[in-house]
Amino acid sequence: MNLRSAEPFWPFHTPVLTSYPALREDLRAEVIVVGSGITGALAAYELVKAGCKVVMISKTRPAAESTSATTALLQYEIDVPLRELIDKVGPDHASRSYLLCHDSIDQLDKVHKAVGATKVFHKRKSLLLAARKKDVDDLALEYELRRDIGIQVRWLNDQDMKERWGLDNAAAIYSAQAAETDAYLLTQKILQWCTARGMLVYDHAEVTAIQETQREVTLTTDRHYTLRAKHVVMATGYEGTKWLDRNVARLHSTYAIISKPVPRAQLWRDRCLIWDTGKPYLYLRTTNDDRIIIGGRDETWQSGHKRDVLIRRKSQELCRDFQKKFPHIDFHIDYEWAGTFGETADGLPYIGPAKPRSRVLYSLGYGGNGITFSQIGAVILRDIITGQRNKDAKIFTFDRMNYRA
Repeated sequence: MNLRSAEPFWPFHTPVLTSYPALREDLRAEVIVVGSGITGALAAYELVKAGCKVVMISKTRPAAESTSATTALLQYEIDVPLRELIDKVGPDHASRSYLLCHDSIDQLDKVHKAVGATKVFHKRKSLLLAARKKDVDDLALEYELRRDIGIQVRWLNDQDMKERWGLDNAAAIYSAQAAETDAYLLTQKILQWCTARGMLVYDHAEVTAIQETQREVTLTTDRHYTLRAKHVVMATGYEGTKWLDRNVARLHSTYAIISKPVPRAQLWRDRCLIWDTGKPYLYLRTTNDDRIIIGGRDETWQSGHKRDVLIRRKSQELCRDFQKKFPHIDFHIDYEWAGTFGETADGLPYIGPAKPRSRVLYSLGYGGNGITFSQIGAVILRDIITGQRNKDAKIFTFDRMNYRA
């Protein structure tokens, strides 16, 4: 599947730190991680830290697929608002999901420090805007629910918005917990950290068959090599669904642009992450070198070609959306690209085995905050593989709602 367009920003901005060999022999490992994007890297990090012997394989070089196209806003907010998630999965699972995402940002901070990627990680505030006046009542309820479960939030009215940010929105939720990163660089740093501790990484190795017994899993690659392991972690995102017998997500195309560096004095208050209640929603962040990333204008997935032919039109629309909010900022598009993301029926990821007692485990961090989901998934899968009880694993199992084909 073509997961992104040809020219996302991160690969042009960040060099390739390490090259890895192609697979040229049969192997045996304790754990095989399939996929070398941010999801696979975080899973590998937790497993290596726990003492597991890990081999990672991927059909591309590390971080070359969806990770290279992510806008990397790290938010605790899930695409499904807390008030709606309560109706879908119940108050306990809904509240715990939000708190897990909240805490995962602090865990990601520790990962950045451990692997030497602190320069690209920045703690931020988050501003959720009411896109329309009729959204204010729902947003007020959302504020109360988040506050009641212990998340640090503030309610901002129209006067606050005008005075503090120069925005015309009627209301907003201001959250203390958010961050931004460069997931392309972080993934490479994590793999360097893991390989320095014994993990083997091979690229250009695509899995074409999976066989499982009670004791091990056997993978066959496109070049007819065989890999055996006690457990396999499938971290290939939307492509991983080809091994499933159910429809767990709907695919969408999303669009993003990034500006040339702008004068720092022109950037908005706190450089907070900004998004709104629109459907699809608009989202904004800044970068280390004072660029502005804008994303949104999503479309239902049809094909990579149909997604990509819309890039120029969507870029102009995103630019106009931004200039309506911040007309004083002279925004010049430097890069424009498109990517593919999945949406689950309840907005939550799928983590763990797709079948009872299976040794093939999935980390499918679908949604707008896939990186925080991937961190949650890494901890849960580590606990499953090392035989530790994880009380949160039941929230993200495969025996919950799926999309009908």
